[in-house]
Amino acid sequence: MVTPIIRAIFNQDVEGIREALDRGFSANLPDNRGWTPLHAAVVFNASSECLKELLAHSSADVNSQTFLGHTPLSFACQKGCLNDVDLLLKQSKCDVNLANIEEVRPLNVACSKGNFKIVQLLVEFGAQVNAQDYKGYTALHEAVLHPTSRRGVREQQDEMIHEICHFLLRHNANPDVLEDEGNFPFHFACQSGLLKTLTLLFTSSKQHDLINFRNKDGRTPLMLAVQSHNLSVVQALLSQGANANVADNSNVTPLHLAAHSANFDIFNSLHSVTSNEFILKYCTVDEERDFEVIFNKKRINSLICLAIDTEDLSFLVKVLESNFDPAVLQCPVIHAENLVKKSFTLHTPISFLLESKMYDLGEKTLEFLLALINHGSQLRVVSKISSISYVDPICASLVALNDCPVSTVVRCIRMLLQHGADPDEPHGRMPHAMEQACMRGCAEAVLLLLQYSNILEPEDVIRWIEQETSSEQQDILHG
Repeated sequence: MVTPIIRAIFNQDVEGIREALDRGFSANLPDNRGWTPLHAAVVFNASSECLKELLAHSSADVNSQTFLGHTPLSFACQKGCLNDVDLLLKQSKCDVNLANIEEVRPLNVACSKGNFKIVQLLVEFGAQVNAQDYKGYTALHEAVLHPTSRRGVREQQDEMIHEICHFLLRHNANPDVLEDEGNFPFHFACQSGLLKTLTLLFTSSKQHDLINFRNKDGRTPLMLAVQSHNLSVVQALLSQGANANVADNSNVTPLHLAAHSANFDIFNSLHSVTSNEFILKYCTVDEERDFEVIFNKKRINSLICLAIDTEDLSFLVKVLESNFDPAVLQCPVIHAENLVKKSFTLHTPISFLLESKMYDLGEKTLEFLLALINHGSQLRVVSKISSISYVDPICASLVALNDCPVSTVVRCIRMLLQHGADPDEPHGRMPHAMEQACMRGCAEAVLLLLQYSNILEPEDVIRWIEQETSSEQQDILHG
Protein backbone atom coordinates (compact mmCIF):
# COMPACT_ATOMS: atom_id res chain seq x y z
CA MET A 1 0.00 0.00 0.00
CA VAL A 2 1.52 3.32 -1.13
CA THR A 3 0.19 6.17 1.01
CA PRO A 4 0.50 9.85 0.00
CA ILE A 5 3.35 10.20 2.51
CA ILE A 6 5.26 7.24 1.07
CA ARG A 7 4.68 8.52 -2.46
CA ALA A 8 6.06 11.90 -1.48
CA ILE A 9 9.12 10.22 0.05
CA PHE A 10 9.75 8.28 -3.17
CA ASN A 11 9.65 11.60 -5.04
CA GLN A 12 11.78 13.36 -2.39
CA ASP A 13 8.94 15.83 -2.08
CA VAL A 14 9.29 17.47 1.33
CA GLU A 15 6.36 19.78 0.71
CA GLY A 16 4.21 16.77 -0.25
CA ILE A 17 5.07 15.10 3.07
CA ARG A 18 4.09 18.24 4.97
CA GLU A 19 0.79 18.53 3.11
CA ALA A 20 -0.09 14.85 3.70
CA LEU A 21 0.61 15.18 7.42
CA ASP A 22 -1.47 18.35 7.60
CA ARG A 23 -4.34 16.49 5.90
CA GLY A 24 -4.28 13.91 8.69
CA PHE A 25 -2.38 11.01 7.13
CA SER A 26 -0.55 9.06 9.83
CA ALA A 27 3.22 9.30 10.11
CA ASN A 28 3.18 5.76 11.49
CA LEU A 29 0.94 3.91 9.02
CA PRO A 30 2.84 0.71 8.06
CA ASP A 31 2.88 -0.98 4.67
CA ASN A 32 2.60 -4.74 4.09
CA ARG A 33 6.15 -5.21 5.45
CA GLY A 34 5.54 -3.13 8.53
CA TRP A 35 7.58 -0.23 7.15
CA THR A 36 6.47 3.20 8.34
CA PRO A 37 7.27 6.47 6.54
CA LEU A 38 10.35 6.80 8.76
CA HIS A 39 11.74 3.51 7.43
CA ALA A 40 11.05 4.59 3.86
CA ALA A 41 12.64 8.00 4.39
CA VAL A 42 15.85 6.35 5.62
CA VAL A 43 16.03 3.75 2.86
CA PHE A 44 14.87 5.66 -0.22
CA ASN A 45 16.11 9.19 0.32
CA ALA A 46 19.49 10.42 -0.83
CA SER A 47 19.26 13.41 1.53
CA SER A 48 17.94 13.67 5.07
CA GLU A 49 15.31 16.34 4.35
CA CYS A 50 12.35 13.94 4.24
CA LEU A 51 13.45 12.34 7.50
CA LYS A 52 13.78 15.76 9.12
CA GLU A 53 10.26 16.66 8.06
CA LEU A 54 8.81 13.46 9.51
CA LEU A 55 10.72 13.80 12.78
CA ALA A 56 9.46 17.35 13.14
CA HIS A 57 5.98 15.87 13.38
CA SER A 58 5.44 14.98 17.03
CA SER A 59 3.43 11.82 16.29
CA ALA A 60 6.19 10.05 14.33
CA ASP A 61 7.32 6.96 16.27
CA VAL A 62 11.10 6.88 16.08
CA ASN A 63 11.07 3.34 17.53
CA SER A 64 8.56 1.87 15.07
CA GLN A 65 9.50 -1.65 14.00
CA THR A 66 8.88 -3.60 10.82
CA PHE A 67 7.38 -7.07 11.02
CA LEU A 68 10.98 -8.32 11.29
CA GLY A 69 11.68 -5.90 14.10
CA HIS A 70 13.88 -3.42 12.22
CA THR A 71 13.81 0.17 13.44
CA PRO A 72 14.55 3.27 11.34
CA LEU A 73 17.84 3.52 13.26
CA SER A 74 18.76 -0.03 12.26
CA PHE A 75 18.03 0.78 8.61
CA ALA A 76 20.13 3.94 8.85
CA CYS A 77 23.05 1.89 10.22
CA GLN A 78 22.58 -0.67 7.45
CA LYS A 79 22.65 2.09 4.84
CA GLY A 80 25.64 3.76 6.49
CA CYS A 81 24.09 7.23 6.58
CA LEU A 82 25.71 9.13 9.45
CA ASN A 83 23.37 12.13 9.14
CA ASP A 84 20.27 9.95 9.48
CA VAL A 85 21.75 8.08 12.45
CA ASP A 86 22.56 11.38 14.12
CA LEU A 87 19.05 12.76 13.49
CA LEU A 88 17.37 9.66 14.91
CA LEU A 89 19.59 9.40 17.99
CA LYS A 90 18.90 13.01 18.90
CA GLN A 91 15.21 12.20 19.29
CA SER A 92 14.60 11.94 23.01
CA LYS A 93 12.62 8.71 22.74
CA CYS A 94 15.02 6.88 20.41
CA ASP A 95 15.98 3.48 21.85
CA VAL A 96 19.54 2.83 20.69
CA ASN A 97 19.38 -0.80 21.90
CA LEU A 98 16.06 -1.85 20.39
CA ALA A 99 16.68 -5.22 18.67
CA ASN A 100 14.96 -6.96 15.78
CA ILE A 101 13.40 -10.43 16.03
CA GLU A 102 16.88 -11.98 15.76
CA GLU A 103 18.11 -9.85 18.66
CA VAL A 104 20.34 -7.85 16.29
CA ARG A 105 20.84 -4.30 17.54
CA PRO A 106 21.86 -1.19 15.61
CA LEU A 107 25.42 -1.40 16.98
CA ASN A 108 25.85 -4.92 15.59
CA VAL A 109 24.60 -3.69 12.22
CA ALA A 110 27.01 -0.75 12.19
CA CYS A 111 29.91 -3.01 13.16
CA SER A 112 29.06 -5.47 10.38
CA LYS A 113 29.22 -2.56 7.91
CA GLY A 114 32.55 -1.34 9.28
CA ASN A 115 31.40 2.25 9.79
CA PHE A 116 33.54 3.64 12.62
CA LYS A 117 31.83 7.01 12.92
CA ILE A 118 28.40 5.41 13.28
CA VAL A 119 29.77 2.90 15.82
CA GLN A 120 31.28 5.77 17.77
CA LEU A 121 28.02 7.72 17.72
CA LEU A 122 25.93 4.74 18.84
CA VAL A 123 28.22 4.02 21.78
CA GLU A 124 28.15 7.68 22.80
CA PHE A 125 24.36 7.41 22.93
CA GLY A 126 24.45 4.33 25.16
CA ALA A 127 24.65 1.31 22.85
CA GLN A 128 25.39 -1.87 24.81
CA VAL A 129 28.76 -3.11 23.55
CA ASN A 130 28.41 -6.67 24.90
CA ALA A 131 24.80 -7.39 23.91
CA GLN A 132 24.43 -10.67 21.98
CA ASP A 133 22.09 -11.52 19.12
CA TYR A 134 20.32 -14.85 18.61
CA LYS A 135 23.57 -16.47 17.43
CA GLY A 136 25.48 -15.11 20.39
CA TYR A 137 27.34 -12.51 18.32
CA THR A 138 28.52 -9.35 20.07
CA ALA A 139 29.57 -6.15 18.35
CA LEU A 140 33.16 -7.46 18.30
CA HIS A 141 32.08 -10.65 16.53
CA GLU A 142 30.22 -8.64 13.90
CA ALA A 143 33.09 -6.22 13.39
CA VAL A 144 35.59 -8.92 12.40
CA LEU A 145 33.30 -11.26 10.48
CA HIS A 146 32.54 -9.53 7.19
CA PRO A 147 35.66 -8.27 5.35
CA THR A 148 36.27 -8.98 1.69
CA SER A 149 38.72 -11.69 0.61
CA ARG A 150 40.43 -9.40 -1.91
CA ARG A 151 43.95 -8.84 -0.64
CA GLY A 152 44.45 -5.10 -1.30
CA VAL A 153 41.05 -4.22 0.09
CA ARG A 154 41.42 -6.58 3.04
CA GLU A 155 44.51 -4.76 4.35
CA GLN A 156 42.64 -1.46 4.26
CA GLN A 157 39.68 -3.04 6.01
CA ASP A 158 42.00 -4.48 8.66
CA GLU A 159 43.00 -0.93 9.59
CA MET A 160 39.38 0.20 9.74
CA ILE A 161 38.20 -2.85 11.70
CA HIS A 162 41.15 -2.50 14.07
CA GLU A 163 40.01 1.06 14.77
CA ILE A 164 36.47 -0.12 15.54
CA CYS A 165 37.62 -2.98 17.79
CA HIS A 166 40.08 -0.74 19.62
CA PHE A 167 37.29 1.76 20.27
CA LEU A 168 34.90 -0.97 21.48
CA LEU A 169 37.54 -2.44 23.78
CA ARG A 170 38.21 0.99 25.29
CA HIS A 171 34.49 1.15 26.02
CA ASN A 172 34.48 -2.15 27.92
CA ALA A 173 33.71 -4.59 25.13
CA ASN A 174 34.58 -8.10 26.30
CA PRO A 175 36.81 -10.01 23.84
CA ASP A 176 36.20 -13.28 25.71
CA VAL A 177 32.53 -13.79 24.87
CA LEU A 178 31.72 -17.02 23.02
CA GLU A 179 29.07 -17.09 20.33
CA ASP A 180 26.81 -20.14 20.04
CA GLU A 181 29.24 -22.18 17.91
CA GLY A 182 32.05 -21.67 20.40
CA ASN A 183 34.00 -18.93 18.64
CA PHE A 184 35.57 -15.91 20.27
CA PRO A 185 35.93 -12.73 18.18
CA PHE A 186 39.58 -13.81 17.86
CA HIS A 187 38.48 -16.91 15.91
CA PHE A 188 36.54 -14.78 13.44
CA ALA A 189 39.44 -12.35 13.04
CA CYS A 190 41.69 -15.29 12.14
CA GLN A 191 39.07 -16.62 9.74
CA SER A 192 38.80 -13.20 8.10
CA GLY A 193 42.57 -12.79 7.75
CA LEU A 194 42.76 -9.60 9.83
CA LEU A 195 46.33 -9.66 11.13
CA LYS A 196 46.39 -6.32 12.95
CA THR A 197 42.95 -6.84 14.47
CA LEU A 198 43.58 -10.39 15.66
CA THR A 199 46.79 -9.21 17.32
CA LEU A 200 44.76 -6.60 19.21
CA LEU A 201 42.15 -9.17 20.27
CA PHE A 202 44.83 -11.66 21.31
CA THR A 203 46.63 -9.17 23.54
CA SER A 204 43.31 -7.96 25.01
CA SER A 205 42.05 -11.44 25.91
CA LYS A 206 42.30 -13.11 29.30
CA GLN A 207 41.32 -16.51 27.92
CA HIS A 208 43.81 -19.28 28.71
CA ASP A 209 45.46 -20.77 25.59
CA LEU A 210 43.29 -18.70 23.25
CA ILE A 211 45.67 -19.48 20.40
CA ASN A 212 44.57 -23.15 20.44
CA PHE A 213 40.99 -22.80 21.72
CA ARG A 214 38.70 -25.25 19.90
CA ASN A 215 35.18 -24.24 18.88
CA LYS A 216 32.26 -26.68 18.96
CA ASP A 217 33.40 -28.23 15.66
CA GLY A 218 36.82 -28.75 17.18
CA ARG A 219 38.40 -26.12 14.95
CA THR A 220 41.16 -23.87 16.22
CA PRO A 221 42.04 -20.32 15.16
CA LEU A 222 44.85 -21.77 13.04
CA MET A 223 42.40 -23.94 11.10
CA LEU A 224 40.16 -20.95 10.45
CA ALA A 225 43.16 -18.88 9.36
CA VAL A 226 44.21 -21.53 6.85
CA GLN A 227 40.74 -21.30 5.32
CA SER A 228 41.27 -17.56 4.79
CA HIS A 229 44.34 -18.39 2.63
CA ASN A 230 46.34 -15.70 4.44
CA LEU A 231 49.96 -16.76 4.84
CA SER A 232 50.93 -13.89 7.16
CA VAL A 233 48.13 -14.77 9.60
CA VAL A 234 49.08 -18.47 9.56
CA GLN A 235 52.73 -17.64 10.20
CA ALA A 236 51.80 -15.18 12.98
CA LEU A 237 49.71 -17.81 14.75
CA LEU A 238 52.43 -20.43 14.43
CA SER A 239 54.96 -17.99 15.88
CA GLN A 240 52.67 -17.51 18.90
CA GLY A 241 52.45 -21.23 19.59
CA ALA A 242 49.51 -22.39 17.48
CA ASN A 243 49.51 -26.19 17.36
CA ALA A 244 49.40 -27.72 13.88
CA ASN A 245 49.14 -31.24 15.32
CA VAL A 246 45.45 -31.13 16.13
CA ALA A 247 42.34 -32.54 14.43
CA ASP A 248 38.76 -31.30 14.56
CA ASN A 249 35.66 -33.39 15.25
CA SER A 250 35.73 -34.76 11.68
CA ASN A 251 39.44 -35.67 11.75
CA VAL A 252 40.29 -32.62 9.63
CA THR A 253 43.71 -31.15 10.40
CA PRO A 254 45.30 -27.82 9.46
CA LEU A 255 47.31 -29.69 6.84
CA HIS A 256 44.11 -31.02 5.23
CA LEU A 257 42.71 -27.50 5.02
CA ALA A 258 45.97 -26.30 3.51
CA ALA A 259 45.80 -29.10 0.93
CA HIS A 260 42.45 -27.68 -0.15
CA SER A 261 43.71 -24.08 -0.30
CA ALA A 262 45.86 -24.32 -3.45
CA ASN A 263 48.39 -22.15 -1.59
CA PHE A 264 51.64 -24.09 -1.40
CA ASP A 265 53.37 -21.57 0.88
CA ILE A 266 50.68 -22.18 3.50
CA PHE A 267 50.79 -25.93 2.89
CA ASN A 268 54.57 -26.04 3.21
CA SER A 269 54.54 -23.91 6.38
CA LEU A 270 52.16 -26.35 8.04
CA HIS A 271 53.89 -29.45 6.70
CA SER A 272 57.14 -28.28 8.28
CA VAL A 273 55.57 -28.15 11.78
CA THR A 274 53.36 -31.24 11.55
CA SER A 275 54.93 -34.42 12.89
CA ASN A 276 55.25 -37.53 10.73
CA GLU A 277 53.46 -39.57 13.39
CA PHE A 278 50.51 -37.18 13.30
CA ILE A 279 50.40 -37.23 9.49
CA LEU A 280 50.42 -41.02 9.42
CA LYS A 281 47.59 -41.12 11.95
CA TYR A 282 45.25 -38.65 10.22
CA CYS A 283 46.32 -38.71 6.56
CA THR A 284 46.42 -42.46 5.93
CA VAL A 285 43.99 -45.35 6.25
CA ASP A 286 44.62 -48.71 7.80
CA GLU A 287 41.47 -50.65 6.93
CA GLU A 288 41.45 -52.81 10.04
CA ARG A 289 42.51 -50.00 12.37
CA ASP A 290 40.10 -47.44 10.93
CA PHE A 291 37.06 -49.56 10.08
CA GLU A 292 35.08 -48.37 13.09
CA VAL A 293 36.11 -44.79 12.33
CA ILE A 294 34.75 -45.21 8.81
CA PHE A 295 31.59 -46.92 10.02
CA ASN A 296 30.89 -44.13 12.50
CA LYS A 297 31.07 -41.73 9.55
CA LYS A 298 34.19 -39.94 10.66
CA ARG A 299 35.55 -38.62 7.41
CA ILE A 300 38.61 -40.06 5.72
CA ASN A 301 40.57 -37.01 4.64
CA SER A 302 42.99 -37.60 1.79
CA LEU A 303 45.60 -34.89 1.23
CA ILE A 304 45.93 -35.87 -2.41
CA CYS A 305 42.19 -35.94 -3.12
CA LEU A 306 41.87 -32.53 -1.48
CA ALA A 307 44.70 -31.21 -3.65
CA ILE A 308 43.03 -32.70 -6.74
CA ASP A 309 39.82 -30.93 -5.79
CA THR A 310 41.56 -27.53 -6.03
CA GLU A 311 41.88 -28.16 -9.81
CA ASP A 312 45.38 -26.61 -9.64
CA LEU A 313 47.86 -28.94 -11.34
CA SER A 314 51.04 -27.16 -10.24
CA PHE A 315 49.84 -27.21 -6.63
CA LEU A 316 49.00 -30.91 -6.85
CA VAL A 317 52.45 -31.74 -8.22
CA LYS A 318 54.14 -29.80 -5.41
CA VAL A 319 52.09 -31.70 -2.83
CA LEU A 320 52.96 -35.01 -4.51
CA GLU A 321 56.65 -34.06 -4.35
CA SER A 322 56.59 -33.13 -0.65
CA ASN A 323 58.28 -36.33 0.58
CA PHE A 324 55.25 -37.93 2.15
CA ASP A 325 55.08 -41.57 3.10
CA PRO A 326 53.59 -43.61 0.21
CA ALA A 327 50.60 -44.43 2.41
CA VAL A 328 49.75 -40.71 2.49
CA LEU A 329 49.84 -40.50 -1.30
CA GLN A 330 47.53 -43.52 -1.61
CA CYS A 331 45.00 -42.47 1.05
CA PRO A 332 41.44 -42.95 -0.28
CA VAL A 333 38.14 -41.23 0.42
CA ILE A 334 34.72 -42.79 1.02
CA HIS A 335 32.72 -43.21 -2.19
CA ALA A 336 29.65 -45.07 -0.97
CA GLU A 337 28.45 -46.86 2.12
CA ASN A 338 25.92 -49.50 3.05
CA LEU A 339 25.31 -49.13 6.76
CA VAL A 340 22.96 -52.12 6.80
CA LYS A 341 25.60 -54.47 5.42
CA LYS A 342 28.33 -52.46 7.13
CA SER A 343 30.28 -52.25 3.89
CA PHE A 344 32.07 -49.41 2.13
CA THR A 345 33.42 -48.47 -1.28
CA LEU A 346 36.47 -46.24 -1.37
CA HIS A 347 37.92 -43.95 -4.03
CA THR A 348 41.65 -43.99 -4.64
CA PRO A 349 43.05 -40.60 -5.70
CA ILE A 350 42.96 -41.75 -9.33
CA SER A 351 39.38 -43.01 -9.28
CA PHE A 352 38.34 -39.85 -7.39
CA LEU A 353 39.88 -37.73 -10.13
CA LEU A 354 38.22 -39.66 -12.94
CA GLU A 355 34.73 -39.95 -11.50
CA SER A 356 34.43 -36.67 -9.62
CA LYS A 357 36.58 -34.13 -11.46
CA MET A 358 36.57 -35.06 -15.16
CA TYR A 359 33.54 -32.88 -15.87
CA ASP A 360 35.21 -29.82 -14.32
CA LEU A 361 38.68 -30.42 -15.71
CA GLY A 362 37.80 -31.66 -19.20
CA GLU A 363 40.90 -32.49 -21.25
CA LYS A 364 43.11 -31.32 -18.38
CA THR A 365 42.08 -34.53 -16.59
CA LEU A 366 44.74 -36.31 -18.63
CA GLU A 367 47.48 -34.06 -17.24
CA PHE A 368 46.29 -34.66 -13.68
CA LEU A 369 46.07 -38.40 -14.33
CA LEU A 370 49.59 -38.54 -15.72
CA ALA A 371 50.92 -36.59 -12.73
CA LEU A 372 49.33 -39.06 -10.32
CA ILE A 373 50.63 -42.08 -12.23
CA ASN A 374 54.14 -40.61 -12.49
CA HIS A 375 54.19 -40.05 -8.73
CA GLY A 376 53.23 -43.61 -7.90
CA SER A 377 49.47 -43.49 -7.42
CA GLN A 378 48.13 -47.03 -7.55
CA LEU A 379 45.89 -48.12 -10.40
CA ARG A 380 44.64 -51.19 -8.58
CA VAL A 381 44.03 -51.60 -4.85
CA VAL A 382 42.74 -54.78 -3.25
CA SER A 383 41.16 -54.49 0.17
CA LYS A 384 42.40 -56.57 3.06
CA ILE A 385 38.87 -57.13 4.35
CA SER A 386 35.75 -58.19 2.48
CA SER A 387 33.53 -55.34 3.65
CA ILE A 388 35.70 -52.70 1.94
CA SER A 389 36.23 -52.43 -1.80
CA TYR A 390 37.83 -49.86 -4.10
CA VAL A 391 36.38 -48.24 -7.21
CA ASP A 392 38.14 -49.52 -10.32
CA PRO A 393 39.69 -46.54 -12.19
CA ILE A 394 38.37 -47.73 -15.57
CA CYS A 395 34.86 -48.01 -14.15
CA ALA A 396 35.28 -44.56 -12.59
CA SER A 397 36.11 -43.18 -16.04
CA LEU A 398 33.03 -44.81 -17.54
CA VAL A 399 30.79 -43.22 -14.89
CA ALA A 400 31.97 -39.86 -16.23
CA LEU A 401 30.22 -40.66 -19.53
CA ASN A 402 27.10 -39.24 -17.89
CA ASP A 403 28.52 -35.73 -18.25
CA CYS A 404 31.75 -35.83 -20.26
CA PRO A 405 32.64 -36.25 -23.95
CA VAL A 406 33.29 -39.83 -25.05
CA SER A 407 36.66 -38.80 -26.50
CA THR A 408 37.93 -37.57 -23.12
CA VAL A 409 36.74 -40.68 -21.31
CA VAL A 410 38.31 -43.01 -23.87
CA ARG A 411 41.63 -41.15 -23.76
CA CYS A 412 41.69 -41.52 -19.98
CA ILE A 413 40.94 -45.25 -20.25
CA ARG A 414 43.69 -45.66 -22.83
CA MET A 415 46.19 -43.94 -20.52
CA LEU A 416 45.15 -46.23 -17.66
CA LEU A 417 45.56 -49.33 -19.81
CA GLN A 418 48.92 -48.17 -21.15
CA HIS A 419 50.17 -47.82 -17.58
CA GLY A 420 49.03 -51.23 -16.42
CA ALA A 421 45.38 -51.00 -15.42
CA ASP A 422 43.71 -54.42 -15.55
CA PRO A 423 40.70 -54.50 -17.93
CA ASP A 424 39.82 -58.02 -16.77
CA GLU A 425 39.23 -57.25 -13.06
CA PRO A 426 37.52 -59.12 -11.52
CA HIS A 427 38.34 -62.26 -13.45
CA GLY A 428 34.92 -63.81 -13.84
CA ARG A 429 32.07 -64.13 -16.30
CA MET A 430 32.30 -60.52 -17.41
CA PRO A 431 34.82 -58.00 -16.02
CA HIS A 432 33.24 -54.92 -14.46
CA ALA A 433 34.85 -52.47 -16.88
CA MET A 434 33.54 -54.31 -19.96
CA GLU A 435 30.12 -54.69 -18.35
CA GLN A 436 29.99 -50.94 -17.68
CA ALA A 437 31.14 -50.07 -21.20
CA CYS A 438 28.46 -52.29 -22.74
CA MET A 439 25.70 -51.08 -20.46
CA ARG A 440 26.59 -47.46 -21.23
CA GLY A 441 26.70 -48.16 -24.96
CA CYS A 442 30.25 -46.89 -25.43
CA ALA A 443 31.54 -48.81 -28.46
CA GLU A 444 34.91 -47.03 -28.40
CA ALA A 445 35.54 -48.20 -24.83
CA VAL A 446 34.40 -51.75 -25.65
CA LEU A 447 36.88 -52.01 -28.54
CA LEU A 448 39.68 -50.53 -26.44
CA LEU A 449 39.06 -52.95 -23.58
CA LEU A 450 38.99 -55.89 -26.00
CA GLN A 451 42.34 -54.77 -27.36
CA TYR A 452 43.94 -55.00 -23.90
CA SER A 453 41.99 -57.96 -22.50
CA ASN A 454 43.70 -61.28 -21.89
CA ILE A 455 40.51 -63.27 -21.43
CA LEU A 456 37.81 -61.79 -23.68
CA GLU A 457 37.10 -62.28 -27.35
CA PRO A 458 34.50 -60.31 -29.33
CA GLU A 459 32.19 -63.35 -29.33
CA ASP A 460 32.22 -63.38 -25.52
CA VAL A 461 31.01 -59.80 -25.41
CA ILE A 462 28.33 -60.40 -28.06
CA ARG A 463 27.12 -63.50 -26.23
CA TRP A 464 26.95 -61.62 -22.92
CA ILE A 465 24.98 -58.76 -24.51
CA GLU A 466 22.53 -61.24 -26.06
CA GLN A 467 22.04 -62.99 -22.73
CA GLU A 468 21.51 -59.70 -20.91
CA THR A 469 19.05 -58.54 -23.55
CA SER A 470 17.16 -61.83 -23.36
CA SER A 471 17.01 -61.63 -19.55
CA GLU A 472 15.67 -58.08 -19.70
CA GLN A 473 13.00 -59.08 -22.21
CA GLN A 474 11.94 -61.99 -20.00
CA ASP A 475 11.77 -59.69 -16.99
CA ILE A 476 9.52 -57.35 -18.96
CA LEU A 477 7.26 -60.21 -20.08
CA HIS A 478 6.94 -61.56 -16.55
CA GLY A 479 6.90 -58.17 -14.88
